[in-house]
Amino acid sequence: MKAITMVALLAVTSPVIAQTQKNTVITAEQSAGSALLSKQFEESKGKLKLPIDKGVLYDGTESPNGRNPRKIDGASVNATTNGTVHSVFEGNVESVFKVNESDIIVILRHGKYFTVYSGFATTAVTKGQHVSAGETLGTIAKNEKGELALLFEIWKAEADKTRERLSSDEWLKS
Repeated sequence: MKAITMVALLAVTSPVIAQTQKNTVITAEQSAGSALLSKQFEESKGKLKLPIDKGVLYDGTESPNGRNPRKIDGASVNATTNGTVHSVFEGNVESVFKVNESDIIVILRHGKYFTVYSGFATTAVTKGQHVSAGETLGTIAKNEKGELALLFEIWKAEADKTRERLSSDEWLKS
């Protein structure tokens, strides 16, 4: 079985994640059902709703957590109303883990695609759970500036162990 470790997939995003999740594995092999889900996800490019009800999307901006001032390749989504986070597409919860006291990460699998949501205060999902598009995943934590800010990323993993972080603004509907 070919596998991509969670450490390899997310080490670029956060060295803390790499240290925390050494035993989590993402397999790139697909069943017929996940191949269909991959195809459906690909067809949704440019059509995915924001993972929050109302907010502002910043692609390639400074990290929303306020602790790591650097450029990011994911999208920072700042909520302007409540801090409820929703799945952007149908999938399975691959992982839910806490990086520190104020940051919980949820990773959803959509065939060979993964969506990563970072910055939760609370979660409403568990590993292995199937979620529908629009289903509530949890609530956003406030960053050090007191803002409701979520880091959102989309990844593609292939059976040959290559992985690619995709530009979120190309996938999300504005």
